[in-house]
Amino acid sequence: MGKVVQAEENSFVVDDESGKVEVFSEEPVEADKIVRAFCTVIDGRLKADAIQDLNNFDLNLYRRIKELYRKIGV
Repeated sequence: MGKVVQAEENSFVVDDESGKVEVFSEEPVEADKIVRAFCTVIDGRLKADAIQDLNNFDLNLYRRIKELYRKIGV
């Protein structure tokens, strides 16, 4: 899950702030969108099986909550 920082015809790059990963896809994906991709690893590369649009998802709030859970050990 992360922000699409690069979109090509058959792939896109997702950045989740811990790193970036290229995902190959038959579906077009727009840059600057927040997505969650469910993938299969084929020959060491990620192929998207399903892509969920999370553009209305508050990614910063999610990260803050996740960090709070980490701090209290949950």
